[in-house]
This record gives sequence, structure tokens and C-alpha cells, in this order.
Amino acid sequence: MSESYLKRSSSDYSPPRSDVSERVIYEAVSGLKRGCLRCPYCNGSLEGKLTAFVCWKFYHLDHIFCCMCNGQLYEGDDCYNRQGMPACGSCFISNFDVTCAVCEDPLGDWLVHALGSRYHPSCIRCCVCSKPLPKVYFAWKGRIYCHDHIIIRRIAVKLWWHWLKQRW
Repeated sequence: MSESYLKRSSSDYSPPRSDVSERVIYEAVSGLKRGCLRCPYCNGSLEGKLTAFVCWKFYHLDHIFCCMCNGQLYEGDDCYNRQGMPACGSCFISNFDVTCAVCEDPLGDWLVHALGSRYHPSCIRCCVCSKPLPKVYFAWKGRIYCHDHIIIRRIAVKLWWHWLKQRW
């Protein structure tokens, strides 16, 4: 979201057509300006109060609590969306197993899904040469290969099948 977005008045800005998240924010800010939005925690009016936009909802600044441990969340704390409710980082990670399959550290915003597991982009490596893989990787028989080694593997398999056919 650009900074100029909130500085414009509602009269000279129309809702974005393509970006759903900006449209939701626009509608929420419009509702906040009209004074019709309420805090989901206390159901009190948000008009004229300090507010925070968390999990697609506006809250009073001191009414943001983890939906699992009920601990208060402050500015700068890790906050995750758990079915539309804020969750602190420690509860979310411990309850939903969002760790890397290789190093077992918590995953951030950038991750790679491969072979039914999740990885940091720097942890996903070729099973032959152990080089970090770029955006493109190949999976064969439950193992991950770089481009060079999948080509070698495929050639070896074709040669093996060719040899078997000749022996029969």
C-alpha cells in the first residue's frame, strides 16, 4: 500500500479495481471516516481513537490480543492471521508446525513447497551436488535435483532401459 493512499481524501480517490486487498482497505478506511466501524474486541466505536489494522480489521490500539494465549500484541510483535483473528508468533509456530523440513527453523513469508514439505528458499538443494536451487527444480522418486543432474539421471535411466531391452 502506498503512503499517498491514506493521504488522499475520499472524494478524489475511487476504490482500486484490480487489487482486492487495497479494495478492502479502502472500504475499511471509508467506514472509519464515516464513524461506523467498531472494534471487534470491545464493539466500541473507533471514531477519534488510535487504531491498528490487523487481520483485515481495525482494532483499538490496546485491544489486539492473541486468539490462542490471550497475550497482548504490541507494535513490532510478530502477528499471524489465524482464521481472521490475530495470533502471536510463538503460538502460531508451535501450533501449526510452520518450520523448514531441513533446518527446522520457523518459516517466514518466503517459502518453497516441494514433495509435500516446506523449505526456506536457501535450504532446498540438489540431492547430488548440494547446490542451492534457483526458482526451478526437479523432483524424481522423492528426491530433488538441479537441472544438470536431472538430465544426467534421465539419460542414465534411458540407457539402462535400452540395455535391458537388448538383453531380452
